[in-house]
Amino acid sequence: MAQKLKRSINMGFRVNEDEKYFIEKKMEAAGWKNFRSFVLHFLIRGEIVKIDLAEIREMNTLLRNISNNINQIAARANATGNIYAADIAEIQVRQDEVWEQQNKIIGAVTKMTEVGK
Repeated sequence: MAQKLKRSINMGFRVNEDEKYFIEKKMEAAGWKNFRSFVLHFLIRGEIVKIDLAEIREMNTLLRNISNNINQIAARANATGNIYAADIAEIQVRQDEVWEQQNKIIGAVTKMTEVGK
């Protein structure tokens, strides 16, 4: 006969109807029928992933800068009919910064996914 685990501490929480619905859908998708077992399993064995969004925010800033530069060049080109090499060079520099930031993000995500392997 299997030995019974002794658990004397009660831990509980309340949820609203929407939260209950989503929990039940996740349990169903994962093939769990017992709520207590489901919660206990994921609380004890589940992984917590903390994502640092600083690099993504930096990339958004870089993209915003490029967008502003392109808009300024378009306005100038419409007004004067000329496009300046310095403007194009500036966009190329900013685009290189975006690619560099993109590679950092991909590297960080790859590193996160390899931790569990």
